[in-house]
Amino acid sequence: MSDKPEKPASVPINFNLQGSISFGEKPKPPPPPSPIEIIFKVVIPISFCFYLIFAIRPPTPTPTPEKSPLTGRDLGIKEYTVLVGSFKTPEQAKVVASQLRTARINNFIVQGQGKWHVCVGKYSSAKRANSTLENLKNRGWTEAVVLPPKS
Repeated sequence: MSDKPEKPASVPINFNLQGSISFGEKPKPPPPPSPIEIIFKVVIPISFCFYLIFAIRPPTPTPTPEKSPLTGRDLGIKEYTVLVGSFKTPEQAKVVASQLRTARINNFIVQGQGKWHVCVGKYSSAKRANSTLENLKNRGWTEAVVLPPKS
């Protein structure tokens, strides 16, 4: 025999989250989560995050057009057109023009009299311009007006 004492066998010590201590045993894996735990710990928080991201948004302000008695002559337009709005800045006019494009309504912006004007269509007759005007008013652009052509 040797003069060296034998080393005692090592015993694993296991700690678990519940606060108990076990000696010499392998830790048991945690049980799989129940469907209810999955719903409360995964599905509901993710759904709430989507709600916060997509549902709660401050409304984007729509620029309010200024009312002004214009004619096609003032804007250099030789036909009837429908004026949707007149704005102090080009950015405001671009917002409304973009909203019209989103609604699949072709439009153009004309600068005149120190303002930017969003117009829809160029028509040879007042009847066609009034038809477009009624269509726009039914779709929410209630401030639109028909501008007579340049004389």
